[in-house]
Amino acid sequence: MAGYLAVWSGAAVMPRAVTVGAAAAGLMLLVMASMASVREWSARVRQVVENERAFLLVLVMVALALRLFYTVRVMGDPNFLATGSDGQTFDTLAWALVEGKPAESVPWWAHQLFCPGYVRFVALLYWLGGRNYFLVCAVQSLLGTIACLLLYDVAKRLAGPAVARIAALFGAVNYPMVFAAAALGHQALDLFLTLLVVWGLVRYAEHPLRRGRWLIGIGMVLGYAAATREGNAVVWLFLLGWLLVGVRYRVGWRAALRHATALTGGCLATFLPFALTTSVGGFFARFALQWFYGPYTIPHLNSWFNPWRDPASAWVLLREHPLQVVAELVKGMAANFSHLFFHQSYGAFDPVFLVRFSPYYYGMWGYAYLLTVAGFALVVRQALRRPVEHLAWWLILGLLASRTLVHLFFQSTYRHRTPL
Repeated sequence: MAGYLAVWSGAAVMPRAVTVGAAAAGLMLLVMASMASVREWSARVRQVVENERAFLLVLVMVALALRLFYTVRVMGDPNFLATGSDGQTFDTLAWALVEGKPAESVPWWAHQLFCPGYVRFVALLYWLGGRNYFLVCAVQSLLGTIACLLLYDVAKRLAGPAVARIAALFGAVNYPMVFAAAALGHQALDLFLTLLVVWGLVRYAEHPLRRGRWLIGIGMVLGYAAATREGNAVVWLFLLGWLLVGVRYRVGWRAALRHATALTGGCLATFLPFALTTSVGGFFARFALQWFYGPYTIPHLNSWFNPWRDPASAWVLLREHPLQVVAELVKGMAANFSHLFFHQSYGAFDPVFLVRFSPYYYGMWGYAYLLTVAGFALVVRQALRRPVEHLAWWLILGLLASRTLVHLFFQSTYRHRTPL
């Protein structure tokens, strides 16, 4: 009954013909569901869905087709480079690399640790196929489709085939994932690399003693992910704790230290070349730029209290007005959390939540977050009861927490939710 009320409330913002047509179609499906021929056809569909190969084939077709379709629609706008908020900057930087231009040929803020891993990814595709927006989005669409398969395998190993099918299907039609594939932005590559790291670590956690060498390769992927989006560096810190605190109970101290060293070595091998060749400002300048980037509070914390840009002034302000500083930081963190999880800046139509800002849209998001909170509670409770047996669950929880923590203090918008 609540679901029907939500649908009809959502229909209030739709054209009358669409509302009546959808209601009529729904009633027809309800009547047809009682017919023997329809039940037979439904049973055949169920057999196809239960067949893993058939399901994955359909999943790949839906995920890839939806991303390519959205890319073509985006390119119908002459200003398609602006689809991603930093699309024009990424395009300029990547093409400058292809032409061998010096970094000084672009604005200083654009190459100040500005997702160098993604810039070089785009530059490689430009070098291979010219300054071709569709080529980049086609490759990103393929990576997004592979990400759905990785999501399926991770979910199947952690929670069984039923959960895996649901997770992969939502991944295929998830609007932020589809949007990321059709825009120049680090989200598409970040999403793929994050899931690749998770998939490798879940496989490693199944047989940590036998698969310790995997951590070198996993670390290299994580290092490139950190060069694509700096927040992944915090994941490395979490993984050190995960290995030394959790995995050591299964492999012992010495093996845990070796595995942590292997992960760190692989991570530094791919991340340091990007960090050491960044020409302007370095880490502190980048952190200063990203610190509470959004103007969500008054005063704006980026200029009023920024220990990365002016630590002396920040210390004086903290010492003289400690309560005010703490209060503003709490408000800023709450605002960042809200913009990360409760806002959607792009897209008028969502394949799952339909028309943005409609009652149906908000009602379905309410269901989604209610189920999320319940799921978190269930997983945490079971993980606490048998922590060593659920190392992979702690991996997922820790990764979500560490990636969220970064955006509580630094730049936080709807698009940063994509890999989460």
